[in-house]
Amino acid sequence: MMINFKSSITFALLLLLIGSTVSAQHPLKIRKLEDFISQGIRVSTPFSVFVIAWDTVKNEKPVGVFESDGFSGVIVSEQGHILTAAHAINVNQVYQVRFVDGRRYTALPLGRIGRDENKAVYDMGVIKIIEREKFACAPMANGSEMVLNQPVLSISYPSSFLLSTPNVRYGRISNTRTAEGFIQSSAKMEPGDSGGGLFDLKGQLIGIHSRIKEHESQNFDIPVDSFRRYWTALNKPIDYQQLPVPDTLRLLEPNPKMQPFPSIHSVLKIRSKLDKSVATILSNDGDQVRKIMGTWVRFRNKNYLISKSSMVAVSPRILLNGKIYECKVISRERTTDLILLKPNLKIGSGIRLKVQQASHANDESYIGKIIISVLPNKFKKTGIISNFAGKLPPQNSIGYLDVSARYQDGKIVITDVPLNKAISSKLMRDDHILNVEGRRITKPEDFINAFLTNYAGDLVKLDIIRKGMPFTVETYLEGQPMLNHASYAFSGGRSERSDGFDNVLVGDATIESSECGSPVFDRTGRFCGVNIARHSRTSVLILPAACIWKFLAHSFQKT
Repeated sequence: MMINFKSSITFALLLLLIGSTVSAQHPLKIRKLEDFISQGIRVSTPFSVFVIAWDTVKNEKPVGVFESDGFSGVIVSEQGHILTAAHAINVNQVYQVRFVDGRRYTALPLGRIGRDENKAVYDMGVIKIIEREKFACAPMANGSEMVLNQPVLSISYPSSFLLSTPNVRYGRISNTRTAEGFIQSSAKMEPGDSGGGLFDLKGQLIGIHSRIKEHESQNFDIPVDSFRRYWTALNKPIDYQQLPVPDTLRLLEPNPKMQPFPSIHSVLKIRSKLDKSVATILSNDGDQVRKIMGTWVRFRNKNYLISKSSMVAVSPRILLNGKIYECKVISRERTTDLILLKPNLKIGSGIRLKVQQASHANDESYIGKIIISVLPNKFKKTGIISNFAGKLPPQNSIGYLDVSARYQDGKIVITDVPLNKAISSKLMRDDHILNVEGRRITKPEDFINAFLTNYAGDLVKLDIIRKGMPFTVETYLEGQPMLNHASYAFSGGRSERSDGFDNVLVGDATIESSECGSPVFDRTGRFCGVNIARHSRTSVLILPAACIWKFLAHSFQKT
């Protein structure tokens, strides 16, 4: 077996570049950091694979297995050995392995080391491609070379996207070895990422994704040295119930050490006038007040405010410097979830959009670029472009009426309404629902199907009977409820409208749902788009500048 412990020619050139440009006296500037992030992604992505259970007789997924049940892995040998997490694999299952270039192979499980007799967690698993080919494979790093604050890249396939290419997240190592033996980093993970790779910026594999805790900075990887230590045992098709005998771990050929990079937050020194490109928007949903961000744009020599439509209800107004200003709704667009507002105030400047500039971020070559989201009070959040998702169909954003109901004598009757939510001022227990948007509701499936064509944030009209009297109420729908899992416990939670877009970029900044609508710039201060949705623990969706320009142009064609 040949494991790729030595670098390829491309990798060697990268190390030469590092050695020639870095010195202790002249730390790398942020542009160089961006260059190395992009290079690390290019080196590592071809070795990052998607894995899913497979029925080789029918040549399809087994019954009951869905695309979202897949997981990630990293190919590490020319013979097709793939490292992954033990909790992701079943020793009696056949798998299909999909490479980013579209190639597909069949793989069988080898060793699995999950827990030992003392219940310690190791979470190491290996599967191997059965087709006889010579595979390009990821170089491995020496664990001894890891240092605190070292920049790292997470490259894997989160199940909230189901894309053919992996998502990338940037982070830094916060603990090189926890008490349980894991690497901890700020490179975020979520379900589907299990088994994916944690790489350094030279493209070397450092660890394999294992688990998370509730805080977004709590992401844990199995060190690649642990796989090397038990390589002989992991090459046998055994589900170990106790820790096997380890190999003698030999050090890999040392690599030139990279000098410390500046923090990604150093890009916050972009032009101060961009601080004025964001505003806070308030609106009323029943007795609840919604809060969302907005982006100032200049179009046809006038300033307007663009924001996330599904989060702007009635009576929109701007909170600016402690004062409230009323707004007029000019246009809403359902496909992009954008709203255009004309505020009752004058402001000095807005982002000027040009078609030539608007299209620059709308392709996959932008992956890995550093981005800055501008928030009120000169506050900013940074990240990188993780992926170019293109079309992202509705899943979590299918409209949901947050009440409980029962079917009784041909009627749908409300049995419970949550407290302290907008819906609590609209519906009451024992309300009988007659119609939804004019469609008669007489059986349970009518009630279930009534909202399938709606998005979260859509306003729906309900005809009800309350204590014998007819009423009509209007309420905004929510997104699908979140599961009780650590991956849904991130600050601010998922946006109600979190998917169902035709053209979006994916970013890894920790934008909260109430911070959507805010503008996104690259490290030079160039406008990239608008944060349109917090999609999941690892990602925020960005509507590219091209879409913003088209929305503006279309809005004024109608007026």
